[in-house]
Amino acid sequence: MIAKTAISILLVESSTTEANLTTSLLVQGNDLFKVYQADSLYEAIRMATRRSLDVIVLELNLPDVNGYKAFQRCLEKMPHLPIVIYTQQHNEIIGVQAIRAGAQDYLIKGSLDARHLQRAIYFATQRFETTTQLANTNQQSSLRERKLREVQDIGGFGSWEMDILNQEMSASPKFFELLGIHQSANSFTKRIYLEQVHPADKDKVQHFFSSLILSNHQQSCRHRLLINGTSIKLVNITARIQIEDKTQQVIALGVLTEVSDIPAKQARDDQQYSQKLVKLRDKVLNDLSFHIRTPLYSMVNFLYLMEESPMKIQNKEAFRGLKFSLDELQQHINQLITFSLAAEENASQHIQSFDLRKALHMMEKMLAFRRDHHPVSVDIKLDQRLPREVLGDQTKLVQVFYNLFDLFLNLSLEPRKVSVRVKAEPTNQDWINLIISCRDPLPVGQEFNLTGWHTESELLANFQDSPENENLARINLLTMDKMVRSMGGTYTLPSEQIQSLKLVISLPMQTVHLPQEATPLQDWIEPLRILLVEDHFLNQIATKNVLHTWSPDLTVDIAENGLVAVEKFRAHEYDLVLMDIQMPVMNGLVAAKKIRETSSVPIIALSAYASEQEAEKCIQAGFNDYLAKPFKPEELKHKVFRLASLVRG
Repeated sequence: MIAKTAISILLVESSTTEANLTTSLLVQGNDLFKVYQADSLYEAIRMATRRSLDVIVLELNLPDVNGYKAFQRCLEKMPHLPIVIYTQQHNEIIGVQAIRAGAQDYLIKGSLDARHLQRAIYFATQRFETTTQLANTNQQSSLRERKLREVQDIGGFGSWEMDILNQEMSASPKFFELLGIHQSANSFTKRIYLEQVHPADKDKVQHFFSSLILSNHQQSCRHRLLINGTSIKLVNITARIQIEDKTQQVIALGVLTEVSDIPAKQARDDQQYSQKLVKLRDKVLNDLSFHIRTPLYSMVNFLYLMEESPMKIQNKEAFRGLKFSLDELQQHINQLITFSLAAEENASQHIQSFDLRKALHMMEKMLAFRRDHHPVSVDIKLDQRLPREVLGDQTKLVQVFYNLFDLFLNLSLEPRKVSVRVKAEPTNQDWINLIISCRDPLPVGQEFNLTGWHTESELLANFQDSPENENLARINLLTMDKMVRSMGGTYTLPSEQIQSLKLVISLPMQTVHLPQEATPLQDWIEPLRILLVEDHFLNQIATKNVLHTWSPDLTVDIAENGLVAVEKFRAHEYDLVLMDIQMPVMNGLVAAKKIRETSSVPIIALSAYASEQEAEKCIQAGFNDYLAKPFKPEELKHKVFRLASLVRG
């Protein structure tokens, strides 16, 4: 016997013979199954309103409705009863559809004996009862969740929990509303939450999360959130650790509550500061754009041509003024880059081979030029034993020098002489430590407080109450610190108020042993055919004129976009291609890939976007080398003649 209590069964069967046979199977040896018969669906519905039933056994072949529609109609009229289909229709498609729609079982007549049929009916009633209870539980849970959300809205708090192991968080809608973001709970983490925290409070909130793991007691932390980067909200986050009994998962359960008693002056000052920070960020991103680098590149080339040409005396003064203006512009762009790097979280390295002596001599020339415009004289001396070619990050090395020079100027504009010494200390056959020693005597009687720059939180905490020149000096120190550490270097810096600045930077670099050049670049005499691909009219003129100054046997063709370049390359023979990247019709990346389909001619990218990602895209597209605008004509000359020598050699 299977059933422990009586079960009332409504058998819906149009054939009297089949109905009697099924009934005999259901009651055989089982006095707790009571069977009622209906010969149509209409009769079954009528009987269901009169009797207390536990289950329906349904034949799909009925006089008033047939097939899958019979089950659908039965389910629609009697959804409170479990339905077991017991039919002659051996149709797997209908069976699958019925089970998915809610049928408890799909049985074929003649395939079961009395015991197995009774067992199937009994299990169907138990399964339906369990499913109904689960549905009711889910409904009640949804109702409680909806009430909880209403309570959170009334109380102004949002609930959250975090998996301590992977730091993934799930939270209520009110939690995300307090943060001022639209975020899926499935993709929210502690890192994303920290991004919303005011920079001056990040260390405090980090400590809050760390202390949760070390204590079983409830922890709280009051801090500020930056809402959309423009407004400030004072909140309180509270949580404690809990260990799940079954899974032993360690989670933090907590609430986030908005605090309404933020001091008016603090809110106003924080909001003004936040707005200034956002404006500064937007300015940095906008100014470091294609539209600045492209015309600056043209100006550098035109000045190069002017300097190489004979000038009248009255024109030399105008030339010096133009050169001074360009230098000022480059300084401002460098300041924008410094601000951008200071806000960067991870400064990755881009290792490449470069001429160390040339890079340092470039800095020497820049200092010599600026000596005429600034009272601070920087005397830089280079060790004659410096290696020529090294593997390292040239961009970051140059940025370190820029930050050093700007640091000297920001500390004071009083006349004085700053000494910078650069030498190489070999560590083994292939590695050196590049040592940069600086000494700035600083004006007598002046003190500078440069504390509070080691982290962005410290920097921002001191930002409002310090003089502008000290803030700029701190930003330069923070940027230089990131550059040096990203290159694996070390440094010594003053930690308290200073009356003189003594600074030593050590940068590890790998030396490159160069083979003898078969043909010196300055002695290039063979004909050289170059295709210049450039859409900017001024850049076309300036670059073509620069190229013509290198050799009388050098010819230049111009293509205004990538499509014209591909057509000209297929029609003519060229020794080298200079390719701009951002162009209409067809950009440089696509054009280079098409040229690479038929030729291995050297291609140099000339891009206004100076980034590691841009350089990587160019290399993957088939370029041999990459130059970021603006660059010195000598840099382009070196790359052009080097690639041409390799091809013809």
